[in-house]
Amino acid sequence: MWFTIQAFTSLFLVAFLAAGSAANPPVGVAKARGDFRVDDATVYRNSTVFEGSTVETATVSAELQLVGGARLLLAPESRSKVYHNRAVLEKGAARFEGTGNYPIEARTLRIVQAGPDSTAQVTIGKTNQVEVSALVGAVQVTNAQGVLVARLMPGTALALNPQEGTPSTRVAGRLQRKDGRFILTDETTNVTVELQGAGLDAQVGNLVEVTGDAIPGATPVAGTTQVIRVSEIRRIVPTPGAPSSVGRGLSTGARVAIVGGVAAGTSVLGLERTGAFEDEKRPVSP
Repeated sequence: MWFTIQAFTSLFLVAFLAAGSAANPPVGVAKARGDFRVDDATVYRNSTVFEGSTVETATVSAELQLVGGARLLLAPESRSKVYHNRAVLEKGAARFEGTGNYPIEARTLRIVQAGPDSTAQVTIGKTNQVEVSALVGAVQVTNAQGVLVARLMPGTALALNPQEGTPSTRVAGRLQRKDGRFILTDETTNVTVELQGAGLDAQVGNLVEVTGDAIPGATPVAGTTQVIRVSEIRRIVPTPGAPSSVGRGLSTGARVAIVGGVAAGTSVLGLERTGAFEDEKRPVSP
C-alpha cells in the first residue's frame, strides 16, 4: 500500500514538473562576473532563464545568450523581463545584438533591428524618456499601435518621449511629390509620411515644418508610414552658413519631431553610455 502511494506521488511530481516546464520553458542562459538576481533569487555567475523571468543586475552587468542566437546585455543597475521573442526593459540600460530578430520593449515603445547585424542600446531615463542608440546597423522604433515613429541610421541616437493623449504630428523636411502625392521625410526621425491638405503644391522642393493629424484608415503611398492631414505648414529658411540639413537649420526647440504620439529629439547621452558594457567585451567564463 505504501509503495503504491509512493509510486503514485512520484508519477504525479514528474507529470507536474513536466507540465510546468512546458508552460514555462527555458529561453536562454544568463552569465555575469558576480552576483545578480533572477526572479528575486540571488544567483552567482550563471543561471538558466525561463519564459517571463525577471533578470536584475546590481554592481555588474549581465550577458544573456538566448535561444535563437540573440544576445542581450544588461548594464549594472538594470532590470528586464525576458521572453523567447522579446525583452521588456523596466530599468536601466540594455543592448541587443546577434543574428536573431529580438526586440526590446521600453515604456510603450518597441525597438527592433532593421538588419541581421544591427546592434542597439536602449536606456530608460528618470522621466518617461527612452534613449535609443544605433551602434551598428539600422534600428527601427514603433509605438504601441505598431506605427513606425523613428528609423535610426548607424551611429545616431534619439531621445524618445511617448506623449499622453493623441498629440498632433509635427515633422520637418523637404516636401516632395511622388505619384501625384505629397511626401516628406522627417530629418529627426527619418520617417517618411504622406501629406494631404491645402498649400502643399506651392511648397514642393522647399524645406518645411508641418503640423497635422493622422487620417485613420487611410492607405499611404508606397514608402510612407501614414497619411497626415496638414493643419499648418511653414517654410524653413536655413541658417546662413549652416550645413544643408533641416535639423541643423532649425532652432533647438524646433528640432523635436512628433510622430505617432512620440516626441523625438537628438540625444547627446545615448552613444556616451556605452561604457557600462565595457567589461562585456571579454567573454564570461562558465
